[in-house]
Amino acid sequence: MLKVLLTQPEEKKSESLHHYYKKQYHLRDLLELHENDLILTEDPEEATYIIFTGGINGEHNEYIKRNIIYKRFKKKCYIISDSGYGLKSVKGIYTSISKFEYNKSIHEPGWYFPINDLREHAINNNIFKNEDITCTFRGDLKTHKVRQETHDLIKNEISKINKYKSTNTDGIQIKAWIDYDPSKILSLKNSFIQDILNSEFVLCPRGYNTSSMRIYEVMSLGRVPIIISDNWIRPIGPEWNEFSITIKEKEIYRLDEIVNKFKDRSAQMGKFARKEWENWFSLEVYAKHILSNIRKLEQRKKCFWPKQYMQLFNLKYLNYFIKSYSLK
Repeated sequence: MLKVLLTQPEEKKSESLHHYYKKQYHLRDLLELHENDLILTEDPEEATYIIFTGGINGEHNEYIKRNIIYKRFKKKCYIISDSGYGLKSVKGIYTSISKFEYNKSIHEPGWYFPINDLREHAINNNIFKNEDITCTFRGDLKTHKVRQETHDLIKNEISKINKYKSTNTDGIQIKAWIDYDPSKILSLKNSFIQDILNSEFVLCPRGYNTSSMRIYEVMSLGRVPIIISDNWIRPIGPEWNEFSITIKEKEIYRLDEIVNKFKDRSAQMGKFARKEWENWFSLEVYAKHILSNIRKLEQRKKCFWPKQYMQLFNLKYLNYFIKSYSLK
């Protein structure tokens, strides 16, 4: 019988900040629902796997490494991390790991915690396609220079000849989540879904992280994601080349030319994107794939050169690393 302990970087939960542990609670529900040969435990001694998920400080490895459970049971500890920033030295599944950090012996490329079915949400909220747009982008332009370049290209050149749309959200979505304003979050979500449904192709440029939640949102709505992220390590499994388009960051100026090559296949690619989302990233399959990836990591031998420590050569990160260890 497989026994799993779910925990967070902090050694104790702060119950007044319970919303920070949403991922942990959701994963608990999914494991209980979809794994008949698994039980959840609170005892690290008897656990087969100990899985760290997001806490108040995110999933930064520095906090996990100071955790008493990790110190005592390191060999059976794993992390599920959506964070792209930080030293990735704990074995686990990482949503936004770059080619420069990737160490196959301790890293498995992952995906964001599964969103609810956006197609179902759209139907329940009467959101349907009401406009024909070739390609759209919606997001904060400050998180990476390629976003600003993409926005400027669309606004100044492409939109004059083709149906392209770009919207600068200027951090309003992040602010809504920080303030945890449910009505504002819902309004922004519905508007975002509307833009995707109206489009054949949706731009998914990297931001702070090498990956983007937008990729999975677009797939769930049956549209074609255009991925712009040179160093992102993709999750293994989906047939990415069959339903998505990849553009190099330095070749964003070729956007319209590249999109035109795929226009005749957009409907077919969108349907396949939805199918692959159901097979690999939906709520129904999340727990199964997470445990499968942890089993893969368990069987791998350590690689001699720990590429994940390359971050320590970044002075900005090194300063953060030192400060995080001085908190206790």
